Amino acid sequence: MSKLILARHGATPYNAQGLWTGHIDVDMSEAGYDEVRQSAEFLASTGIDAAFCSTLRRARNTAAVILSHQERPNIPLLSTELLDEKNYGVFTGRNKHEVQAEVGDDAFMLIRRSWDYEIEGGESLQAVHERVTSLHHGVIAPLLEAGQTVLVASHNNTLRAYVKEVEEIPVSDTPAIELGTAEVRVYGYSAGAFELESRQVVGSVH
Repeated sequence: MSKLILARHGATPYNAQGLWTGHIDVDMSEAGYDEVRQSAEFLASTGIDAAFCSTLRRARNTAAVILSHQERPNIPLLSTELLDEKNYGVFTGRNKHEVQAEVGDDAFMLIRRSWDYEIEGGESLQAVHERVTSLHHGVIAPLLEAGQTVLVASHNNTLRAYVKEVEEIPVSDTPAIELGTAEVRVYGYSAGAFELESRQVVGSVH
């Protein structure tokens, strides 16, 4: 049976400072690399056939570390903007606690976890879901149908949108979807259906 592996990047200095990273191309911290190596060891025997990641270094390097622990050499890795983190627009680089104090708790939760709240200069989770599912149905699903095991290394919001799709989670329940840094979810795929087989939780949500 083919598998879909969703892996979030390891912690970054922005995560440690409570900043919204979005499209800022910051790499992982040493602690983040340590987290990803734990995930790579967890996945060492999965037999990955193909891998996809965002264009941002923290995701690209996460994929590279995971693939370096695989027995098979030269696993193809495709980097695509469709897997980039949610664009936080005017809040990019801002401290989350400072923004919460400025806008209040209700508006803060809309910015962080709403499905269709459009951030000025940025995007909603719904928009992220649209680009993620276009990649999934157009490129990744055919590989799964062909029996391959596929790795997707990306970001919290991007993978929240992906989890919503594969687990068929209602929009009303999307705020509860969370992935910690370097978290891994492994789904078995058969006859168009996904089943969560295993999960490795390493870091915190941030």
